[in-house]
Amino acid sequence: ACALVLMPWYLSITPPESFLPTPINFLYLLIFASFCTIGMYILQIQSLEKISAFTVNLTYNLEPIYSIILAMILFGEAKDLGLSFYIGLAFIALSVGLQTWSVMRIQKRVAALDKLTAEDSDKKPHPVFIEPIGSRKERE
Repeated sequence: ACALVLMPWYLSITPPESFLPTPINFLYLLIFASFCTIGMYILQIQSLEKISAFTVNLTYNLEPIYSIILAMILFGEAKDLGLSFYIGLAFIALSVGLQTWSVMRIQKRVAALDKLTAEDSDKKPHPVFIEPIGSRKERE
């Protein structure tokens, strides 16, 4: 709301060259909007069928760490990072490791439970449908 109120004042101080994007910039915006927004959301929804929402959220929260590590590799920015960064990075890596271990442990439990359930279902007699009194055979 504040930006909308201040927009006329801002445009009077710094008038833009053109309010609308050029045709090539409009094409780029259309490509990025369709691929980077819609396409990624579709992939996110599809990934939620396979992995938990917590794990997906954890990867989103790790995005700044990926960016910092990539900057360290590509631009040699590691010299500006101190001990506190590496301690924080160790805590984050520990949390990711614990989450992975927890998910794997739960999956092993579920697999073992499924195996036991399958073995027990083979030993139990299967239910037989008994027609109620006054069934079709008696009526005939």
